[in-house]
Amino acid sequence: APGAKFGGASAMSVGPGEELRRARLMERFRARYAQACREVMGLDKPPDDSVDRWLLEQLAQPRLSSQADPLLPKPRIASSSRVLLRELVAEVPLRCPTRMYGAPALEALQRYLTSATRWLTDLPRAAPELHEAVRALGAWIAEHKGEARGRRKAEECPFRAKLLELREEGGLSSRF
Repeated sequence: APGAKFGGASAMSVGPGEELRRARLMERFRARYAQACREVMGLDKPPDDSVDRWLLEQLAQPRLSSQADPLLPKPRIASSSRVLLRELVAEVPLRCPTRMYGAPALEALQRYLTSATRWLTDLPRAAPELHEAVRALGAWIAEHKGEARGRRKAEECPFRAKLLELREEGGLSSRF
């Protein structure tokens, strides 16, 4: 908004020093977000572009006052942001790629199994059905591992089908 205040300067008259300060604040914000993703969710890194999607959500918020920060008019929206929630939940226990097939899809399933097992360790009150579903996935991978060698179309790949099954509504990912 023209003339909106940010750090004591009008948005229209912000100089290089103020922009450098903003850039440093955003850098610290991103680092803190990455740290929280590691500590709270056990993620190696935050979901790709999740901060940028949240910032875009911020830009779509109505400006109720000229005192609102032009970049973050409603910073507390993060606690109720469906955009941010969707991005974070997709990572539990691991984001399932949908365009892989063959050996890369098998590798993705193995990473998924490792992550799901780690999540179960961190969730002491996880339902027995969830433990059983993760064990069943491990058994399925062991049983079908030899099928990764042959060339086949993506539509015929059992590993790709399993990845799609895991991420669909009611699949294993939605039960964590």
